[in-house]
Parts: sequence; C-alpha cells; structure tokens
Amino acid sequence: MGAGEFLDLTDPATFVRHEPRDYWQEIRSQHPIYWHDSPGDLPGFWVVTRFSDIQTAYRNAKFLSSARGTVLDVLLHGNDSASGKMLAVTDRPRHQQLRNLMLRAFSPKVLGPVVERVEQRTRSLVASVVDVGTFDFAAEVAEHIPMTTICDLLSIPDGDRAELLKWNKLALSADSEEVDDLDSLIARNDIVSYFMDLAKHRRENPGDDVITMIASTQVDGELLSDEEVALNCYSLILGGDESSRMSAIGGVKALAENPGQWAALRAGAASLDDAVEEVLRWVTPAMHFAGPRSSTWRSPVRRSGPGTSSLCGTPRLTTMRQCSPIREPSTWHASPASTSPSATAPLLRRCVSGPGGTAGPVVLARGVGAFNRASWQSVADLLELPVRLQ
Repeated sequence: MGAGEFLDLTDPATFVRHEPRDYWQEIRSQHPIYWHDSPGDLPGFWVVTRFSDIQTAYRNAKFLSSARGTVLDVLLHGNDSASGKMLAVTDRPRHQQLRNLMLRAFSPKVLGPVVERVEQRTRSLVASVVDVGTFDFAAEVAEHIPMTTICDLLSIPDGDRAELLKWNKLALSADSEEVDDLDSLIARNDIVSYFMDLAKHRRENPGDDVITMIASTQVDGELLSDEEVALNCYSLILGGDESSRMSAIGGVKALAENPGQWAALRAGAASLDDAVEEVLRWVTPAMHFAGPRSSTWRSPVRRSGPGTSSLCGTPRLTTMRQCSPIREPSTWHASPASTSPSATAPLLRRCVSGPGGTAGPVVLARGVGAFNRASWQSVADLLELPVRLQ
C-alpha cells in the first residue's frame, strides 16, 4: 500500500491482504474522518477513526441510529431484518427497555451457578493442555468455553447443543471461502427457528432460566413476540461466542508476544480484572459499528476514490472503525495487558455484561505459569493459535 492510498473497506478480505495497524496509524494522522466511495451503485459512507470522534458519535444518540442495522455490509444493501426487534439494532426508548429486560434476566441468581461452571470448565481445559507440547489454543481451549457457557445460561437441553454448535460455526463462517453463503444463511435461519420453538415451549413450561424470563416479562406493556425472543437469543449466541472466543485467543497471543506483561500480571503488578478489560480493548472483535447519521461531519475530509457520491443531504452512513483507536498512542498505553487503559478514557461501547464474561480469562490467567509461542506468522483472523503452556 502506497502513502495516501485508501483501502476498500467494503471488501472483507482487505485486511487479510494488508496490515491494519499500519493503515489506521496513517489514516488517523492524515485523514481521521473521510468519505469512502463504494463500488457500483452502493452508497458511500463516512469513516471515523479517532477515539475522540468515535466517542462523540456514540454519546450522541440523536444523530447516530442503530435501528436500521450496525453492520456495514447489511446497511449497504438495505436494512437489518431484525430492526426494532433485537437489542443491538434498536434505538431509544426501545433499546433501553430491552436492555433493562436483559439485565433483569442476567441476575446474580442466574449468573452465579453459570460462573462456577465456567471456572470449573476452564480449569479442566487448561489442566489438560499444560506441559503437553504445542497445541492449537483456538481449537482445544477457546472454542469450548463460550458456547457451552451460553448454553448453560439459556438452559439449552444437552441433546440440542451439538446441533446448535454446528449451526453457529456455519453462521460465523459467512466470509470463509470454505463455506457457501447459502449454508451460512440457512444456519442462521435454523438458529432463529430453534429459539422460536424454544420460546414457545418455555412460555408453556416456564422455568427459572433466562429464556423464560425474557419470554414472560412485559416490555412497554406487552410481551415480546416469539420472533423477538428468538432474535435476542440469536444475538447472544453469535455475539457472545465470537467475542469471547476471539478475546481469549487474542489475549493469549498478546501475552505470548509480550512476556514482560505476562510476568507483571503473574506477579500481581496488574489486577486480573484490569488485565481482562485491557484484553477486550486490545483485541476488539467488533471491527466496526455502522449506522446512518442525520447530519454530515463538520470536519476536513478526504474522498477514498473518484466516485460520484455527493456529500450533501441526510442521512449518511457512518462507520466507526473500532479497530483503529485501540492502538491510538494519545489515548491508550502503548503495550497490551498494561495495568489499565486510561482513567479518562472509558471503553468505547459497553452493552449487557456480567461476571460470566470475565470468569474464563481470569481462571486462565491463574492456571498457567508461562506462555510460549510456537510457530506463527500472522494470525489476523485468530482462527488458529499454536502455543505451549507451562
């Protein structure tokens, strides 16, 4: 990539071919907000790369909407089919109502036993691979924790879990050359259909579980439809699995590459809670957040190509590139797994969370003496991670 060259952010393979850190460093310094023309008849969009601008956009709900969707590829071709029904693709006041419902569903009473099982499962997985030589951390450890935990949280019957895991793998492989787009779409539909059936069953046979709570609690005077219950469970399955798995893999990779940080963590120079928060910031599985903005950016801008898109009129799509400010020197510490990000710079965006989200990484940190990288070149997609644990 030459100096001043803009990459095509509509192509999922762009950062397989190019190093993202070098690109975003140049863009932040030269063109922190710019207009990106899309190929063909697709609409163009704003690209926002600095922490302060992204934070401003997130805090101003009046000018940035989630209701049409939050994924660029979906928005370029229309609206998200879950718009207004799923927590992640709603605006206030509906968003706050659904969020409050989820927070009540994830009560300490529900989460307590789940956290205990996460800790037991993680200890067992770590013990099975310590001192065994080189193994794939992604496949043998990280893959097994999130989905089983989410299934525990939602009280998914044991007999259904293997099929749900198979669908989830297909659904998350939409950009893989080895998986047909139709297979991925069918898997997503199968997940939603499964949870619609399960929501109906839990309404008729209520229990002390998250799905029963979501299905039986009124929001704005009405119960959620079976489809709304299913879509929010679908969001938990896909988002929870991918985010937790990628964070665990990326965290181990960062610590193996920075043994001094690992030694500091083991010695107690940094708290485990702060280290987990730092891993979530450092890895950032969510590469971007997209949404229509009701006004143009009042900032010097550059265009990414010759295209014909006009910068006037509203609304205009905006993408906050969350993978960019995680390496912004003026905002964060320079190295991974430092004691904390910054006292004056909160996380970019925090949705429903609870103690279950950090239990696995904390146990992992307590149970391993040292990380040693095996042989890897670049694990941009974090699908494989050969390591040795001692």
